[in-house]
Amino acid sequence: MNKLYNVQVLRGLAALMVALSHLGYAMPVLKDWRLSVLEHGASGVDIFFVISGFIMVYTTEGRATGPVRFMRSRVVRIVPLYWLLTFAVFVAALVLPRLFAQVSADLPHLAASLFFLPQEKSPIVYVGWTLNFEMLFYVLFAIGLSIGTAWRVLFPLLFITVAAVLGTVLGSGPQSGIWWSFLTDPMSLEFCGGMIIGCFWQRFRRDARLAWLALGLGFVALLAGPFPLNRPDHWLRVVAWGLPSFFIVAAAIALEAHGHAWRNAFLHELGNASYSLYLTHVFIVRAFEKFPVTRLLGESPAAAIVGSIVACAVVVCVGIGVHRLVEKPLSALFDRLLPKPGAAPRAAVAA
Repeated sequence: MNKLYNVQVLRGLAALMVALSHLGYAMPVLKDWRLSVLEHGASGVDIFFVISGFIMVYTTEGRATGPVRFMRSRVVRIVPLYWLLTFAVFVAALVLPRLFAQVSADLPHLAASLFFLPQEKSPIVYVGWTLNFEMLFYVLFAIGLSIGTAWRVLFPLLFITVAAVLGTVLGSGPQSGIWWSFLTDPMSLEFCGGMIIGCFWQRFRRDARLAWLALGLGFVALLAGPFPLNRPDHWLRVVAWGLPSFFIVAAAIALEAHGHAWRNAFLHELGNASYSLYLTHVFIVRAFEKFPVTRLLGESPAAAIVGSIVACAVVVCVGIGVHRLVEKPLSALFDRLLPKPGAAPRAAVAA
């Protein structure tokens, strides 16, 4: 498959947006001078969801990919680093409960976090709640693959749409049960938007100026539109952040189809490290909360800008470092150890 440079850059940008949104709340120097740009950075998650929907369709188009092979590739990509960090935080919470007061160091919490199960509390690694949605989408996509190639899109599309409608009509929320709320959450519709892009992206060869306009308006809508995180349901989020994310991803792909590929080496590496950056930035945020060194900068707009730059630099350096030194070798090891579909058992091979 051809590498999509623009999508890779969007991945890195989305991860950095989420990091900024969390840093905006964690750093005292930014609390009084926090801009809507930082608050709305949480919409990077919505961009991720749209990208995921697109990539799953794009990477399986015209390929004989069975459901087991597909899920294995997703597990190798998602699980190793997430499990490592989850176990690390769990052990740290046992040893230093005061420092990790927000973590319930009990086995049910650990099991639910490791296996991407919805629960009343946040996963041990907080941002794992988004991976729960990712894994649900992967399972639905794999079920579609088991039915037929076309159903890899149709099945999750139908399931997610019907579930979101039922959740709206019949009601959804904590009182309805955590599984019902999870399965009927309309936020999963953002994966559907990405799949739709994946089905029609080859037709994105119209006027490039429209793509630039869609890209610009999409980011303006994300940063200047309503702030949906204070709402108990996610319908406003799907409209306010999911819809602009759809146009941003579609526009980026259309621009690359027109030859406007963003080939900047640093931005591409940031995209490669986006998963590591996304998972590890929460620890940087926690460090800034516990050790607020940015207070030395004072409380002014200039200090806020400097603090943001310093924090971003730390987040990016840690993310890229963990990607190169931990994520890549760990995933490679996991790939070697995890049995491959159709492969003979090791004992049989040895015999």
